[in-house]
Amino acid sequence: MPGRRRVLAGLKNVKGESRGNGRMRLQVETFIREHHMLEPGSRVVAGVSGGADSLCLLDVLCDMRRDWQLEVSAVHVHHGLRGESADRDEAYVRHFCEERQVFCRVYHEQVDRLAREQGKSVEEAGRDIRYFRLEQWCRQWGGDCIAVAHHRDDQAETVLFQLVRGSGLKGAGGIRPVNGRVIRPLLCVGRREIERYLAKREISWCEDETNAETDYTRNCIRQQILPLLEERVNSRAAAHLAAAALEFREAEAYAADAERRLYPAYVASSCGRRTVSEQLLNEAPFMGRRILYRALQETGGSARDLSADHIKILADLLSGSCGRRADLPYGVKAWKEAGRLVLVSRDREKIMQSGDNAGKCIPLTVPGTFFVDGKRFTFRILQGNPVNFPRKKYTKWLDCDRISGSLVLRRRRPGDRIAIDAAGHHKKLKDFLIDCKIPRHQRDMLWLVADDREVLWIIGERMSAACQITGSTRRVLEIEITGDEEDER
Repeated sequence: MPGRRRVLAGLKNVKGESRGNGRMRLQVETFIREHHMLEPGSRVVAGVSGGADSLCLLDVLCDMRRDWQLEVSAVHVHHGLRGESADRDEAYVRHFCEERQVFCRVYHEQVDRLAREQGKSVEEAGRDIRYFRLEQWCRQWGGDCIAVAHHRDDQAETVLFQLVRGSGLKGAGGIRPVNGRVIRPLLCVGRREIERYLAKREISWCEDETNAETDYTRNCIRQQILPLLEERVNSRAAAHLAAAALEFREAEAYAADAERRLYPAYVASSCGRRTVSEQLLNEAPFMGRRILYRALQETGGSARDLSADHIKILADLLSGSCGRRADLPYGVKAWKEAGRLVLVSRDREKIMQSGDNAGKCIPLTVPGTFFVDGKRFTFRILQGNPVNFPRKKYTKWLDCDRISGSLVLRRRRPGDRIAIDAAGHHKKLKDFLIDCKIPRHQRDMLWLVADDREVLWIIGERMSAACQITGSTRRVLEIEITGDEEDER
């Protein structure tokens, strides 16, 4: 793990009038105002590792204290990784803070152990525990914000890293100047400016020796690619990349607002499933991809492993013919049916196929009244052969004497069939529902009135021809449903 070496020597000129800090402070203050990071009288928690960036940040904040009436405290996290070297860093940070009359809260962690327990890399575990402790101390101390020391070169590095990984507009926006109550006042200055500032102030710092290694992707960008761009392409390459990040973030904010307005027009959610209208194809492809991404993220419950390839799969399904299917991350299944794209998680599909649906069966006593799913089912026997039955969606009449078995109310099952004409021709219920263009995700939710495997009524949809009333009918079974949908009759 990282070792550190001293850069410069000693702690000098930390009391009294500031020297060599005018331009740096002006840049930082201007940036703070532009992004509304601080107000006069703010209580600021600064993350301080002992490196050049964090010491510059704390020194500038201390210089601003009088004019801005700031209260500043610091947090240093000892990662428990580098033995005596880390102990020296802690002592150095404590002394630096004491010289500036800044209270320093030090946390001791075993990051290696945390990484193993949490299944993370050491770098990721270290970052997570740092932010956790910063937030913890900020709450305990009553702080208003947390200042961390990312600078302009970090921003340029992040933009390049995200772009080469295939990130979209959001990733290309890089590091946000303000994220919740985390602020980054040094994003307006580069590493060279920071080092010149510290040299003029005669402030030494601790340098992570692994920063010079190029085995790690970010180090390679930092140590080789960015310097090459500045040498061969443009000396302000890092500054231009950081400026582009701001443009990307503004464009992302504009697109996100449009997405929020358009999403409900194209995506419907019901029973844990999402259906995307084919009309989305009329939108700009850029916006269509964003809406599909959000629908997939909401269905699967995470965005961590989603990529542009997954969104292309959804776009191809939506623009293709019905019946095609795809398996996606987080157990999401997707398919095209009846002019829409359906997305459902594997867990939801298991529920749909479980006893709560396919196995649910309610024996019906005629006459009788039953309450199912918040609706009232009433079964009556009418004597004689009335004529001119009114057409109502949720009231139906069957020839009672043509029912041979016991009536049940249930969901569909394998082997179900329905009579399609008076001659007695039958069709598999699955095929019949497809012909009726009933979306796949709705089929398992339909209630059926059935006589053994003979489906007599697909409630809310179609009647079987098996028990239709004829001129010879003597007894009529009336089925009436009232409740949430009674106004649709």
